[in-house]
Amino acid sequence: MLASLLQSTLCLANPASSLQLVTVSLLPAPVIGVAKDATNIGRSVTLDYVVENLGATQLQNISLTDDLDSAFGAGNYTIQTAPTFVVDPGTVVLNGAFDGSTDTELIDSGTLDPGLVFRISLTLDVDTLTDQGYGVGFYVNQASAQAVDSGMTMTSDLSDDGLDPDPNGNGDPTESGEDDPTLIDITENPTLGVAKDATLDGTQVTLSFYLENLGNRGLSNLSLADNLDSVFGAGNYMVISGPSFVDDPGSITLNSGFDGNSDAALISSGSLMIGDTASFQVVVDITSVTDRGMGLGVYSNQVTASAESSVGTPVSDLSDAGDEPDSSGNGFPGDPNEDDPTRFTVGEEPAIGISKTVMLSGSQVTMDFFLENLGNADLTGISFSDNLDAVLGAGNYSILTFPTFIDDPGTIFLNSGYDGSGDTAIVGSPGGGSDGRDE
Repeated sequence: MLASLLQSTLCLANPASSLQLVTVSLLPAPVIGVAKDATNIGRSVTLDYVVENLGATQLQNISLTDDLDSAFGAGNYTIQTAPTFVVDPGTVVLNGAFDGSTDTELIDSGTLDPGLVFRISLTLDVDTLTDQGYGVGFYVNQASAQAVDSGMTMTSDLSDDGLDPDPNGNGDPTESGEDDPTLIDITENPTLGVAKDATLDGTQVTLSFYLENLGNRGLSNLSLADNLDSVFGAGNYMVISGPSFVDDPGSITLNSGFDGNSDAALISSGSLMIGDTASFQVVVDITSVTDRGMGLGVYSNQVTASAESSVGTPVSDLSDAGDEPDSSGNGFPGDPNEDDPTRFTVGEEPAIGISKTVMLSGSQVTMDFFLENLGNADLTGISFSDNLDAVLGAGNYSILTFPTFIDDPGTIFLNSGYDGSGDTAIVGSPGGGSDGRDE
C-alpha cells in the first residue's frame, strides 16, 4: 500500500528567485471488503453481512446494498427481522426502512476506522418458491459495499460467500475466488441410494453395485468403498476383474487400483445429476471358503455410499440387498427393510442327517426321529417316511399317537395322516398337521 512521502523540486519562472521545495503527501488507498452468509431453516432465511476496513485510512459515507428482488423475485419474500447489529462498531447507523425492494440500502450513514469490522443480520421468509434461473427454491445473491476516504477516493467490493471478506488475508478482497455469490437452497433434499447384489458361479462371486440420485439436487464427491477383507477374510480371495461399468452415467471415474484390501475405494471421483443412476461390478474368486461366523461359506456384506450436494450438504446410504436402492419407490432409500446386508453362500455343501431311537414299554413302542442340517446351506423340500408294514407286518399294529414335535424348528410340517402303511410320510407339505399350523 502506497504511504510514502513524495518530494518534488520546482524551478520558478524568475531565475533570480530562489528554488522552493514543495512536499506532497499521498494518502493510502482506501479498501473496503464485504462478505455475506445465508443459513435457513425451511423457508426462514437469515442473512449475515460482514464489512471490514482493510485499508489504512478511515472509510466514510459507507454504503451496503442488497437487492433481494433480484434474488427471490419481487413479492416472493417478507422481511421478518429488520437489519440489526451482531458486531457494532458504534460509528454506523442502520437503515430501518430497508425492504430489499424499493429501498435496498442497509446503512443510513457511517464511518469505519482501519482494521475495524461490523456485522449485520436480518431474517426473511420466502413466501413463494420460484425458479429464478437456478431451479425452484435455489437462489443466488450478492451484496455490494462502497465507501470513500477523506480525499473522496472511492472503494467498493462485491460480497464473498461466507463471513470473511478477505479469505486469503492479503488485504485485497477483490481477487479471484473472493467475490463468490452466496447460494441459498430452500428446498434442498439431496438423497443418495445404494444397493448391492451377489451372483455365484462356483467359487466366483460377481458383486454388483447400484447407485441412484433420488433427491432434487446434483451430487458430487461420490464415495463408495468395499473392504473385502471384512467379508472373506484376508488372503481368502482374489479380485479377478473390475470394477467395470454396467450402467455408465459418464460422470464417475472408477478406481482401477481396487483390491478390496489396501485400496478398498471403488470410485476415484464422480458426480450424479438428479435422477441419474450408475451400476458397476467386481468379480472375486474365493480361494479359501471359510466360516466367518455365519456358517461355512456363508458371507454377509454391506457398503456405504456418500456424496454432497451442490451447497455442500453431506448425504449417505447403507446398501440394500438386491439391485434396487429404493425398493419401495418412495424416494427414501433408508426406510425399514431397505438397508439389508447382502448375504450369499459360496461353495454350497448341502447335507442332512437323520437318526432314530426306539423305546419299548410292554407292547408299546415309542419311536423318536432326529433331523439335522449338517451342511452350509438352508434346506427346503424336506421329507422322510417310515413304512411300519415292512417292520411289523400289515395289520399287526395300531398308531396310538400321531407324529408330534419334541424340538420344533418352526419350518417343518408333520403329516397328521401318517398311519405307517397306506401313508408312510412323517414329514409332509403345508396344508395340515398335528402341530397346529394348519393353513
